[in-house]
Amino acid sequence: MLKNEFPVNRIAEIISAPEHFKLIEIVPLVKQASQLPIRLAEDVGDEEELVILDLETDGLNEHENDPIELGMVKVRFSPSQNCLIEITDSISMFEQPRQPIGENITEITGITNDMLDGQSFDEEMVTTWFEGDPIIVAHNASFDRKFFETRFPELGNFRWGCSIANVDWPALGFGSKKLEYLLSSHGFFYPAHRAEVDCLALAWLLHINPDALRRLLNGIRTSTVTIRAIGAPFEVKDVLKASGYSFDYNGETSYFAKHWYKSVPGEDEQEELDFLCELYSSASNMVAKEYITSRERFK
Repeated sequence: MLKNEFPVNRIAEIISAPEHFKLIEIVPLVKQASQLPIRLAEDVGDEEELVILDLETDGLNEHENDPIELGMVKVRFSPSQNCLIEITDSISMFEQPRQPIGENITEITGITNDMLDGQSFDEEMVTTWFEGDPIIVAHNASFDRKFFETRFPELGNFRWGCSIANVDWPALGFGSKKLEYLLSSHGFFYPAHRAEVDCLALAWLLHINPDALRRLLNGIRTSTVTIRAIGAPFEVKDVLKASGYSFDYNGETSYFAKHWYKSVPGEDEQEELDFLCELYSSASNMVAKEYITSRERFK
């Protein structure tokens, strides 16, 4: 039997023991993509706009590699109700990279060099998508934002949210943060690794899981503070590591070059500072703080 082929010859068995089977369906937004706009809920009067964005690229380094496909889905949502109201538009664009793409990229995405030949992103159209200062959401924003802003540096000051980093999926009962897994757990599948389809799939996930959408929006609204434990003595490194701190070294020789750091929600700042002051005596004078909003996050 081919992958994803429905086992027609087992229908009788499925009907007789449905508890032994799980039926999943294609994401409805993918099936209905040609029928936009798609209404998901009634207006409540406080609607805002967000753009779900995904890039397919020919590599992982935003300075050495290029985006080859840009997909975007425009969504109206209600911040007070934490729900998506309407899928208003979607778009997909190709762009020929500086070098021909490898067979591995074609295997993953289905995109070929012939499909990219002579193609380029419509910069004017892309710019119009971001009129009105919408929120941008990606499923791994730390990857997509770097590539997007390298390609479109003039669009570098928008609010970004990440449906991986801003949503505590394990707390919601899921064992993985991969988009395919999350949708499969909800009973849906989609043809992955094409940018526009991935965006429609994420929109559907946020629609059917209001708790995830609520956490995402809260994460976008909340500023964080990166606390840098400058001068922390060597003997407290294990405590810092166990408390979620990471080590940073930029290769310089200054006293400040090597230090431990951690990002926490703004409301937890004082608690974290108190922890460091109890851990080592010089913390009260040596800790550095950097405040980050959704306009700077994931760069």
